[in-house]
Amino acid sequence: MAEIVTIRELARHEGQQVTLRGWVYNKTGKGKLAFIQLRDGTGIAQCVVFKGDVPEAVFEAAEKLTQESAIQVTGTVRLDARAPGVPGGVELGVSALDVLHAAEPYPIQPKEHGAEFLLDNRHLWI
Repeated sequence: MAEIVTIRELARHEGQQVTLRGWVYNKTGKGKLAFIQLRDGTGIAQCVVFKGDVPEAVFEAAEKLTQESAIQVTGTVRLDARAPGVPGGVELGVSALDVLHAAEPYPIQPKEHGAEFLLDNRHLWI
């Protein structure tokens, strides 16, 4: 079993297989790649799920993740200056993903919404 680490400690484990636990901050995808930004209270790290490296069920689970879902990811730590996050510069090449709790989709995702939608959902707009 891989060592459970925090995002703050991630850079110290370059080339090692580790497990991160946290919440989905944001998620994007590009065909055979899914990029998950994971937060755990010590920072935000990019986790990369490549369709060719994981079973089909794991890739499908990564694509269906919603913001604030609680997950556990295991993979190999890679240093990459392009990797976003806080502190950034490090990412996790995912080999396993477990959804601990799938959050209901939040109506205001990190994207542009019209004024009419925001007025209809004022209680969600802080």
